[in-house]
Amino acid sequence: MQNPVGFQHLSNILLQKEKIMVGLTGINYKTSTVEIREQFSLSKEEIIPFSEFLQKETDISEIVVLSTCNRTEIYFSQDKYDFQLAAKMVYKT
Repeated sequence: MQNPVGFQHLSNILLQKEKIMVGLTGINYKTSTVEIREQFSLSKEEIIPFSEFLQKETDISEIVVLSTCNRTEIYFSQDKYDFQLAAKMVYKT
C-alpha cells in the first residue's frame, strides 16, 4: 500500500480464538510535517461524525478515532475482511 502522506500502518493482531483483527492507521509528528497533520486534524465535535462516516463507508463497526495536536490515529477491530483490505478501506476513506 502506498504511503504518500506519512500514515503509519501497524501489523494486524489476529486473536486466534475469536478471529478478531485489530488494526491502526495514523499520522504523527515523526511521519509528517505540521502542514500535512493539520489536514487530518479533527476537533472534538468532528470525531463522532467522522467515526460514523467511516463505519458506514467501510462496514467496520468498531472504530476509535484519536486526534491530538501531534497525531491522528484510527484504531479498528473487525472480523469481516483480511487486514490489507480493511486497512486500505480505512486509509482511503
